[in-house]
Amino acid sequence: MDGMEIQNPEMVMQQQDSDMELVKEEVITSPCDERQQWFFAAIYASPHENTRRNLWGTLRSLVDNIRGEWLLAGDFNEIACPSEKKRGGRVDSGNCRRFSEWIDNCSLIDLGYIGTRFTWRGPKWEGLDRIFKRLDRALSDVNWRTRFPEARIDVPTRTKSDYHPLWTVMRDQIEWMIEDGRDVKFWLDNWVKSEGRLIDVASNTIPEDLVEASVRDFIDERGEWNIQVLQQFLPTTTIEKIRSMPTPKENIDRDNIA
Repeated sequence: MDGMEIQNPEMVMQQQDSDMELVKEEVITSPCDERQQWFFAAIYASPHENTRRNLWGTLRSLVDNIRGEWLLAGDFNEIACPSEKKRGGRVDSGNCRRFSEWIDNCSLIDLGYIGTRFTWRGPKWEGLDRIFKRLDRALSDVNWRTRFPEARIDVPTRTKSDYHPLWTVMRDQIEWMIEDGRDVKFWLDNWVKSEGRLIDVASNTIPEDLVEASVRDFIDERGEWNIQVLQQFLPTTTIEKIRSMPTPKENIDRDNIA
């Protein structure tokens, strides 16, 4: 898996499997690798302070009781220090301290970001400055960070929303092992060793209706790689690597992170 797009819980719910658990309205958790299990929690924290405090307690219990590596990411609706807010009234130092202490007490690491510091902007009122805050972030435990040392957070250009979309990208660190080929995106996920995303090495533009295709979509009626289709988009060296790999099979395990 080359990347996990983390924009809101609904999107994550659509992409994960039946092992997902809605712990609270603000938290969705899911085991991400059956063979060497680690857990991902999508966060969408309430704008109400008391509700957020309850959420911190829930997450603390999860972190204390789960065996495995952890990644939490999304909208925490809180800042950890005054520098994470620009303009507006005075920062509530007490809230900052409590949030920062909660991160420390859970032994979590802020994965930082690449791009703009501020992920949210407030409305523009006449005569007042627009407020900017860093409300979105990704936090992990030490073991997760050790396992994926090159993981980073990309904050791309803002769309029409008040939020910058938050993307977690684990380039060259997470690779897929193909089983039935249904869960892995052929062009977007990292599943061919040393190739990265195939969309980045394609010799021709990938049609829009094929970009989201799974690996299994490139198997012909005989159960072999559809070389004729691959030759339209990929260089020969890449095709040879794919040809040397076993094709996905029906009725076997789901695809897994290698």
